[in-house]
Amino acid sequence: MHHLLMTILVLCSMAVGSLRLHASEVARAEPVDPVPEQPGSPKDYGADEKDVPRLLAPQNAVLALKRWHDAALCSSCKGSGKAVKKVTTGNKSGDPNPAGPRIIQPITKDVTVDCPTCDGEKLTKEPRLVAAGNTFAKTLSQIDTADERWPAAHDDLLTKLRELVDLGKAAWESRLNKTIGVLLTGTVQKTAQPIVFLGFLDQERQKNETDKRVLWVSVGDTSVRFERPRAVDVTGDGKFLPIKVLCGGWLVRREDDGGRFESVIGGGFLMSVR
Repeated sequence: MHHLLMTILVLCSMAVGSLRLHASEVARAEPVDPVPEQPGSPKDYGADEKDVPRLLAPQNAVLALKRWHDAALCSSCKGSGKAVKKVTTGNKSGDPNPAGPRIIQPITKDVTVDCPTCDGEKLTKEPRLVAAGNTFAKTLSQIDTADERWPAAHDDLLTKLRELVDLGKAAWESRLNKTIGVLLTGTVQKTAQPIVFLGFLDQERQKNETDKRVLWVSVGDTSVRFERPRAVDVTGDGKFLPIKVLCGGWLVRREDDGGRFESVIGGGFLMSVR
């Protein structure tokens, strides 16, 4: 009887152990909940979205402006507008040569002249000047002005734009305006692209403008409306003057105002050429 009781207890113990082992295997076999999938970055919808540039940090505009400044410099004179040329001012006789004729040596000196590459205008004539300017105009239009770093970047941009404008006052129009073609003055509508050029503040349009966030610039017979420009330095005493401006931005659209085309530029800049 005692032997039978011991046998029963052993069998019960083995059964309980088997159940526990099975339970642990079942627990291990249960699937673990996966980590929730993170949302992907917004898709680029190409042409459908090209009128809405992606927002960038303010420092991007500062860097793009520096690249424009560097690209604008004449590669020969590095932006000085000057070059050194040797000129002959006379001749002198060398030491007598008993075995031959007298040696005549030229007298030369270094003279500073206008750089022959840029005609003394400091700005390069190469296409990189326009390309870098367009890149800056596009970048500026994409800056997030709600970023807390924007006020400091804005002041930096004004300072560096003034330095750039003063670099080649006499040359901006000839370097830029011949490339704008039908973008501003033609009848073919081309929009959603950056542009830089030189124009004049349109006083007639400006004095009738009620929105202070709008500035008018004329290029020949074409009016250009700047909406919410981001960097502006065009006034002397708080009033709009008949002043020449280096300007640019994102060409948003063109409108037909009773047969007179108007180009609309958003997020741009206007700097007086003093």
